[in-house]
Amino acid sequence: MNNSNACKVKICGLKTNEAVRAAIENGADFIGLVLFEKSPRNIDFATAGALVKYAKSLSEDVKIVAVTVAPNDEFLLGLKEIGIDWVQLHKVETVKRLNEIHALGFKTILAFGISQKEDLAQISPFDGIADYILFDAKAPKGATNEGGFGISFDWDILNGLKTKSPWILSGGLTPLNVARAIAATNANFVDVSSGIESSLGIKDITKIENFISSVKGPK
Repeated sequence: MNNSNACKVKICGLKTNEAVRAAIENGADFIGLVLFEKSPRNIDFATAGALVKYAKSLSEDVKIVAVTVAPNDEFLLGLKEIGIDWVQLHKVETVKRLNEIHALGFKTILAFGISQKEDLAQISPFDGIADYILFDAKAPKGATNEGGFGISFDWDILNGLKTKSPWILSGGLTPLNVARAIAATNANFVDVSSGIESSLGIKDITKIENFISSVKGPK
């Protein structure tokens, strides 16, 4: 595996203490909490706040990310109140808005749907401004959610890609294909949600363990 030990992992869409513990104890660098009502992984602010406290009781180092879609300032300030200072942003379409979110004190992961090489052009205004850029498979036509579809894009699209912001590979990754994805793309940060589920929105503890082990090697 290509630089597997240096590769960061984000385990996304967590809803329970058990899943948070499995992610952290197995070495996840980031965990993601989805706050978007159309997602099968959606949780409310109260649940998110409880999971943030629990995660921080287990590790001071793990980064906790709120996954959001076009969040307004009121929503973002609510995230601040429960102790979240990383946001993954879908449908934030201007540099001005991204800078406003930074000004509120957040670090940002800006997500883009990719299906062909030409889609990479959309990142250029944000490159070097977002703390991370996340490449996901483009949402299927008619989808109401923004990610977590369990589909991947052609990894060759990323061949030779040079960015100012570091980037994250997402979209259809599983414990079985993530090592191949890292080797194909030279990714040093991978993100997973549906690929570690036993059913839609329900995380599988063994798959969490196996995914992180596939990236970082056995503990």
